[in-house]
Order: sequence, then structure tokens, then C-alpha cells
Amino acid sequence: MGQNADTISQELTVHRCGFEHYYVIIPKTSTFYQENEFILPAKSIKLKELLQENLVLTTNGSAIRRQIDQLLNNYKMKPKILLESSNIYTVAALAKNGSGIAVVPESVLSPFEQGAYNLYPISKEFLSLDYFIAYSSNRILSEVEKDFIHGFLNSNKQRHSY
Repeated sequence: MGQNADTISQELTVHRCGFEHYYVIIPKTSTFYQENEFILPAKSIKLKELLQENLVLTTNGSAIRRQIDQLLNNYKMKPKILLESSNIYTVAALAKNGSGIAVVPESVLSPFEQGAYNLYPISKEFLSLDYFIAYSSNRILSEVEKDFIHGFLNSNKQRHSY
């Protein structure tokens, strides 16, 4: 099981089973913050401009960080990293409390936890978290393994939506 199967071996059978959108957490300390708003309209801010702010990111090597690094690389940007954490929930909390902008998957967010920050949705074309399960193509699966895969695929059909 994993995230973003694009780089895994061709010798594996892969089942993609859902995705999550990413959101930018924009704290009150940001110039992009909009008072009395929670979720900003998609494409109302240029993502490249947002990514020029001070960033709070997960540490190098994490799946989320690799995606964000690739996005920054696509824009040919050197990020201004203020803080790093190995825990995505810590990254989100730091951003919500004004430490910098963070990019997080929607499952990290709670629609009931509004505060002095905005959420800005990132289009799937730029960044998304795609779940998958894979196994060796030569492997004959037992009934238990087939049931496990079926359960995994069905459990990921419902994604969060704000």
C-alpha cells in the first residue's frame, strides 16, 4: 500500500484506489490571508506566488515532501523553508498558528476546526495524493489476500470534501 504509484516497479500489479486533494494552509501572518474566509476559491491565487512565502514542510524523504519538492522544481523555485517536521499534523498545526504556509492533504484537515487561517485548494493537475495497493505480478493471491485488496479498494472510495 502506498501513495503515488508512478515510480514503482513495472513488475507489480497495481490497483489505484482513490485520491485526496492538497490544500495550502495560509495563516493570518501571510500577505495572502483573507479575513472572514475559510476556504478560498480555487485558482484565485497563483500557486507559484504562494510557494514563495515562508514554508513549513515535512522532512526530506517523506512522500509528501517529495511531491512538494517536485512541484517547487517544476516552478524552478528554491523554497524558503522556515521549519520542518517528520509529522504532517505538526506541520499543519505550525502553519495554522502562523509559522508559515504549509501544503497538506485534505485528510489532515478538519472542517470543524476553523481559525485564523485560510485553506486554499490545489488543483489535482498540480498535486494530489493517489492511493494504491500493489503486489508481485507473478504472485497467485490467496482468498484472504484478495479479500484484503477488495476491502482496501472499497475503504478508499470515500474521500474528504470541504
